Amino acid sequence: MKALNMFFDTYKNILQAYAPREKAMRAFEILMCMWVLLHAFKLYAIKDIVASPYSFCPKIQSSYFLGIDTFLIQNIPNFFLIGLFAQSFLALLIIWQGSFFVTRILLWLVTLNLFASCSYIGDGGTGLLCTLLLFYIFCDIKGQKLVKSGSLQQLAFCMVVFSMQLQVVIIYMEAALSKIRTDGWSSGIALYYILQMPEFSNEYLSSFLIKNDFFIVFATYGTIAFQLTFPFAMLKRQLKPIWLIFGLMLHVGIAVVMGLFSFGLFMVIVYCIFLQNYHIEWFTAKFKLKKMAYNFFTFT
Repeated sequence: MKALNMFFDTYKNILQAYAPREKAMRAFEILMCMWVLLHAFKLYAIKDIVASPYSFCPKIQSSYFLGIDTFLIQNIPNFFLIGLFAQSFLALLIIWQGSFFVTRILLWLVTLNLFASCSYIGDGGTGLLCTLLLFYIFCDIKGQKLVKSGSLQQLAFCMVVFSMQLQVVIIYMEAALSKIRTDGWSSGIALYYILQMPEFSNEYLSSFLIKNDFFIVFATYGTIAFQLTFPFAMLKRQLKPIWLIFGLMLHVGIAVVMGLFSFGLFMVIVYCIFLQNYHIEWFTAKFKLKKMAYNFFTFT
């Protein structure tokens, strides 16, 4: 009996230390939806290319049982615009009122179908977005204000957040291990060649950066070291903010130097899921955003 009580005490202590995240997840929710709106505006700018009769959205020609095409939605020429507007409406609704189970699952379905019907408009950021949105369906942020500390509802919420964090950790670990096995990264000169590719370089910065040998070697090995140590740094309260700042600098650099703005910005937003309430409270107090933060985080 004593051992059982010790187990439950330990369980509650761990959960109480990990659980206060509803404000951080609300921040992630808001910023993610703002990114969705920005990305939708960017895609709308190329609607004439994507949704035209000669678009690069593939049309499926296969026949199905009884003549029913299960991918009919991909054959609707205007689905791109319909999906884009539906996605934007749901994102605005979540920013303004917070999310409900129905809005979360609709946002996932619309986003998944949008990028599935036009796979060429996707990138690393949209792939991660679709994965996180699946877990986000079960992330009842509003409900956390009503649950008891140490309850099963709180445990379920923490497991969902942990699963989302795990996706980011897996991405970093896979990226680091694949880099180590590549000659360019293992020899420290990968960025030298990457920055000479027109599609992955900023013409105003690349010509200057590739002449700096120290930057090339430091950034190449530094990226691998950051990705390998990221999971362990997230377990240490003292190291977490330092590594998140490093990551912010890394992804802002990717956005500016390599031109991958959408991906770099989304990865910065994803860092919110590694934060807790006290990080948000410190940030809002530091930048005097208390009134706005109160309205957003209390859903009023």
